[in-house]
Formats: sequence, C-alpha cells, structure tokens
Amino acid sequence: MPTRIVLCDDHTLLTESLAASLTAKGYQVEAVTSTPAQGLAAVASLDPDILMLDVHFPMAVAQRLSQAGAPHLAPSSVGEQAFPVSRPNSRMVTAGLELAQAVLERHPRTKVLMVSATDDPAIVSAALDLGVSGFTRKDQRIDGIVQILERVAGGEVAVDPELLRAAVRHLKAPDVDQAERTLRYLTPREREVLRRIVEGESTKQIARAMDIAQSTARTHVQNVLVKLGAHSRVEASAIVARVGAVDRLGVGQ
Repeated sequence: MPTRIVLCDDHTLLTESLAASLTAKGYQVEAVTSTPAQGLAAVASLDPDILMLDVHFPMAVAQRLSQAGAPHLAPSSVGEQAFPVSRPNSRMVTAGLELAQAVLERHPRTKVLMVSATDDPAIVSAALDLGVSGFTRKDQRIDGIVQILERVAGGEVAVDPELLRAAVRHLKAPDVDQAERTLRYLTPREREVLRRIVEGESTKQIARAMDIAQSTARTHVQNVLVKLGAHSRVEASAIVARVGAVDRLGVGQ
C-alpha cells in the first residue's frame, strides 16, 4: 500500500509540482492544501500517513488556524507571540509549527515532515522539540526531499545534515564534566557512530562510511541510544549538544 500524504504550503505552484513528482514516484497524495486550517481539516478527515508542511505562512491565514481551535505554542519555543514573527517587519509567521503541534497531539498516527526554506536553527530546534519526524529544505532537488520522506516513512527521524548540525549547536551551553561522563561509557567505534548520528547520517550511510554491515551499524546505533538514555537519534543529538560534547566528537570537522 502506498504511503498516503497531505501537503500544506501557501505556495500553490510548488505544492502542485511536488504533488505531481511524489505521485510519479509511487506516493499517494490525498490532498494539497494552502492554509494551516485546511491542512488540519485534511488530516482529520483523511488520516494520512504523513503531513508535509511549510513553517511560514502569511499572518492572515495563520489566524484562521487559531480560530479553528489549534493549541498555541509555548512562548519559550520560538518567541513571545502565539504566532511568532521569525524576521522583523515580516508578514510571515511560523504557523506551521502550531499546525505540527495540533496534528501531533490530535492525530498521533500521522507523522509530520517540515519542508521549508528556512535554515533558522531556533525554528528547526523548536520543530524537533515538538516531535516532528523530519525537517528538510524545499529549495533543493525533489530527490533530496524524497530521500528524507522515505526515511520518515520508514520510521526514522530524518533531518537534513546541515540543518541538524545547526540545530544541535543552537541548544544549551556545555557542561564539560557532564560531557566527559556521557562519552566515557562509549567505545571508540560507538563515538564514531554517535558523531555520524549528530551529523544526520542514516544507518545505511553509517554502514557504508564505516565499511560494516547495516545490521552491525543498526546494533551500534541502538547501543549508543541505550547508553545515552535516548529514545531517538534526534534526542541523542540533543543530549550531545546539551552536555557540550559536540566539539569532543569532532562534529563537522
């Protein structure tokens, strides 16, 4: 059975083009919507496997989502407003985050994949904190978007490597002693696996880079998550950032 998708973006030409490309690749696009309120209604009625949506929407359409009864983001997530403006003097607001929160709370079976032009690490971090399953840039080739989509459909949390690295570095200030304690229980090979996790590599990419079987890479990943007390790759990356272990792993070098 093909993966069923709802798209939500106010750029109609882009969503129609993306819908055509996804359909050609075997995905079932159930609906193409242009406002957060429409996206929420489509998810409620169609129960898709994945909602792909933008972060930014015009303020006028964002207010319709509020009127539809979607929950507000916590002020500490990305700003002081319910619909925070990410850029000064901008008419665009991050209503996609509020839609993501509404879908994750009301329709937990549906995975959320953010497809946005933004590379703001605060926004990427806020989306991951909400529990989205993926975050990718829409100003790239369709094959790049599909690769992230395939990983999300397969149950992974998938984020473009550059966006993930920026989001990880945006998190809390380091605690050197805690960083050392966290890494102390990892073998050299597990440290390398953890570095590759933080850099956003998939299990297949880790296996290829380390010249090991995918099953072995999968075992290493699971061992790393267990030792860190993390439930996902994104949570492991957040822990690494929170305890100041990013530089010690040589991420991005």
